[in-house]
Amino acid sequence: VLASVVHAVVAAGPPLFAQAAPSRPPGTSAKSTAPAAAPAVPFEEVARRATAARESGDTKDAIRWYREGVRLRPSWDEGWWCLGALSYEQGLGAPAARAFARFVALKPDSGPGWALRGLSEFQAKNYADSMRHLARGLSLGSVGNAEIRDAVYYHMAVLRIRASQFEL
Repeated sequence: VLASVVHAVVAAGPPLFAQAAPSRPPGTSAKSTAPAAAPAVPFEEVARRATAARESGDTKDAIRWYREGVRLRPSWDEGWWCLGALSYEQGLGAPAARAFARFVALKPDSGPGWALRGLSEFQAKNYADSMRHLARGLSLGSVGNAEIRDAVYYHMAVLRIRASQFEL
């Protein structure tokens, strides 16, 4: 069920969080080595390949290209978002939580970012951080669409039961 929640978020995420790419000073380059020692690929091409792989359903390749993209441009919030969501969808809770931690460092007022960080931490069995970050997402007023909101409330209830906070 949660994978379908995140699948919907991955599909909707980039347009919600897209922003103009930061410009580089003249004469600088975004070239670096692509995954698996491929020839140098500029950031814009890496981002295009990541998006194409995600849109075609090639999650493994999309994760590989998003990792390369955020390596080349650590301030790429859309890349961190997609890397987190795709990792979570694959059951990779710890890497997803790390990606969402980077995302919320860039977008600290993103309720959906905090919510998905908390859900990822739950998946990784990091329950104390999960409760704290799910609560942070809820405190920001919106955790995203109805599917994510319901998942957040469900997981908060489970975490409160685990913590013997039955009255809450």
